[in-house]
Amino acid sequence: MGKSRFRGDIWFDEKVAERTREALVQLNRKFEREHAEDSDEALIVYICAYADRLGHTPHKQEVIGAGYISDRFGGWGKVIVAAKLPPTSTSPPLPERCEIYKEEFRRQTRLFKAERALKKQKKNLKKEEEKDGERQGKTCDNRTQ
Repeated sequence: MGKSRFRGDIWFDEKVAERTREALVQLNRKFEREHAEDSDEALIVYICAYADRLGHTPHKQEVIGAGYISDRFGGWGKVIVAAKLPPTSTSPPLPERCEIYKEEFRRQTRLFKAERALKKQKKNLKKEEEKDGERQGKTCDNRTQ
């Protein structure tokens, strides 16, 4: 059997997906901290705004803070009823198909590319500094001979 080829595109997408999932976890935690004192009515307004933005009754995984809001109301179904939204007519989308995931994936892609470019720039700078050091060392060696 031959060696499998490294697929940089797949590696990159996997790294960004991992970062995206972690970023969404952090955004949900941040939402909970920042909205712990919000009234139930304020949370319902937030859910209705999501519904307007999406153009449909959101599934739990389509909303930042949905876990916290669901816990506050005793379940996602109760959130939907309290918001007077129609029940969801479809099965929940895969997380990767949700708008919040797609937006965060794009953001993480930009960040990861920028971090990699900076890392590459630092590496190249270090190589140049090492070359300069070697050149100076050779110049000094030539003078002592």
